Amino acid sequence: MNKYYNFAFIVPDENSQEIDKYKSFLEKMELSVLILPHSMESLDQIANFDICKVIVYDNQTDSFARKLIIEASVRKMFKKTTFYNLAKDKPDDDQQIILMSIGYAGFLELEFSADEARSIIDLHDYRQRAA
Repeated sequence: MNKYYNFAFIVPDENSQEIDKYKSFLEKMELSVLILPHSMESLDQIANFDICKVIVYDNQTDSFARKLIIEASVRKMFKKTTFYNLAKDKPDDDQQIILMSIGYAGFLELEFSADEARSIIDLHDYRQRAA
C-alpha cells in the first residue's frame, strides 16, 4: 500500500533551507510532504501517490516548469492535483497570466512567508477536507 502525501515539492536542491521552511510549516499542520527531484519522472510519483498539491520550483532560466505543467495537463492530472509555481521572484503579471493559462493555480516566492503560503494555498479549507 502506498503512503499518502498531501503535498509534494519538485525542486532541484532537496536540501534547500527555504524548502525545509515550507516543509516544516506544512508538517506543523499535520500535512505530509514529499520532496521530489526536478525531473519529469516526478509526475509518475505524483500520480502513484495521488498527491493533491504540488509546488514546482521554476528557476525561470529554462523551460522545465512549463514543460512539466504541460505534461501534467496532457496526463489529465488537474482532476486530482493542483500545481503551484515557486520561484525566487514572482513572475510579472503578464507571465502569471500565461502560466495560469497552462495550469498553475498560484505563485509563491522562494523566501518562505507563512502569510503568503496561507493566502496562496488555501490551507485551512484543504486541511478541513483532508481530515
